[in-house]
Amino acid sequence: MNDQSIGRHRIDFEGTDVVVFPERDDLNPELAPLHDYWRGECDGVVPVPKRLVDPVRLSAKILPRFAIIEVLRDPPDFRYRLIGTAITQFFSRDNTGKRFSEISYPSPHGEGLKRYFGMIARDNVVVYRETKAAWANRDYVTIASFFLPGTSDGECTDLIFGAVVPTK
Repeated sequence: MNDQSIGRHRIDFEGTDVVVFPERDDLNPELAPLHDYWRGECDGVVPVPKRLVDPVRLSAKILPRFAIIEVLRDPPDFRYRLIGTAITQFFSRDNTGKRFSEISYPSPHGEGLKRYFGMIARDNVVVYRETKAAWANRDYVTIASFFLPGTSDGECTDLIFGAVVPTK
């Protein structure tokens, strides 16, 4: 499961620079505690077993920015299982429990977000990126995100764990 033979590299994802298997120094400092948790508590394993994600042990600074996304296979979709209070406050809405297909994102951002999370789940990659928050009608704000593929059964990637912070 911990096949990181590809190692750290950058890709262009629909016009946005994405760091795959980032090092701690690649991240916005506010996201570094989640990277530390993944490397320390989870031994850097991919996909991250759900049993290793303990909110009590996560940094108090990360919890309001933390999200758990469920990967749905039939039909392909994603569901927000948990969204931290800082995320819901930033986007002015709480999508907890909702599927992506139920949320009205401005075009083409919703489909791009589905492709982004699809890449994480399909390829089992840990990713970091900074992008404009245009889908939230805040294209003047840059957000940084750090996401990890996760598993509830130890076999397939059916969860995505991560955090989001505004940067400027």
